[in-house]
Amino acid sequence: MKTAIRLLAMGIMAFAGAAWAANPPAFLTMVPPQINYQGRLMTPTNSPYKDAAHTIDLTLYPAASGGAKLWSERYTVQTRDGYFSVNLGSGGAAQLPSNNVPVWQVLWNFAGNESNELYMALTVRTGPDGSNLTTPVESSPRQQFLTAPFAFRSHQSVYARKADGLFDASQGVTTPSVTGVSNELALNASNVRVDPTGTLYANTLKPQGTDPIVKLFSGGGTMYIGGRIRTIGQYTFLEDNAAGINIGMSSGTVAGEGTVVNVHGKSINLNATNMTVRSQPMFVKKNVGVSASTTTSYTMVAHGIDIDEYDVFITGWTYSANTPGVKGVMNLGGTSVVMYFTATPTGGTVNVYFLGIRKGLTREL
Repeated sequence: MKTAIRLLAMGIMAFAGAAWAANPPAFLTMVPPQINYQGRLMTPTNSPYKDAAHTIDLTLYPAASGGAKLWSERYTVQTRDGYFSVNLGSGGAAQLPSNNVPVWQVLWNFAGNESNELYMALTVRTGPDGSNLTTPVESSPRQQFLTAPFAFRSHQSVYARKADGLFDASQGVTTPSVTGVSNELALNASNVRVDPTGTLYANTLKPQGTDPIVKLFSGGGTMYIGGRIRTIGQYTFLEDNAAGINIGMSSGTVAGEGTVVNVHGKSINLNATNMTVRSQPMFVKKNVGVSASTTTSYTMVAHGIDIDEYDVFITGWTYSANTPGVKGVMNLGGTSVVMYFTATPTGGTVNVYFLGIRKGLTREL
């Protein structure tokens, strides 16, 4: 007995535009991973199938005829006046044991310029009374998945220039190409491009893999981190300046051993009001004045600079009296210096000027 299949509606979200990743991500839990499919089973004489449990196979193809099966599942549906409803992806028996991926992954395409044609074929495996058919036949023609309302708007995501909503999502995605957990997004790809007129927002950039490397490359142009210099007419100003920039460590903590930050270039211009290393100034200067010893021909001057943190140098000295003459100044053990006289002074003040350079900025050759 031949069977006429009348499919009345398919409550599906078919994609007019493609998704933007070669490998689909793990499905976001805030989006239902099932598609409602409805139809009506009728005999060739326009009589509805009896109210009973009927077995159907639903199969997706990439073409109106021929082509390899992309997805296929078997469901048992209860008809009423021939009408049935089933949620694709709700747990039907897979009919492609080796490659039957979830139905939503079939709808995920590879690139924006590829075809998005999908066709659904239905095979009814029971007769009008619900009894099993010996040789069920796939219905023809296949039904094409078409655009659902507002699907054209979702197609614009292929050309999105701003994705701050994606970074704010409470759920992440997980695939070899894109991973994200707890408001973090990682792109493991050889190239990721952002239109120069657009903006990419992210709170955390974390490299993945056994030997993670993050590379920021401007392609020969100027790269701005923390701010951008803009000149309008005779006025030059900094726009969107960052409150702080941390490289290799977090604020308030010391970078662990093995952490290396390399800065290469023909010239380095540090245009900052204050320079610090490990929260301390990069350079310190100090003028120490003491009364000249009237009991010996030399006077000790302690500078008080932490020699564990700074390399200390003498940049100059003065003696307030004219006599006796000063032979010279010698550094003693790094914590103090001694000024030698040609005779024992009878008074006057000794002044020594010191410069401390943060350790790590100088080395012995």
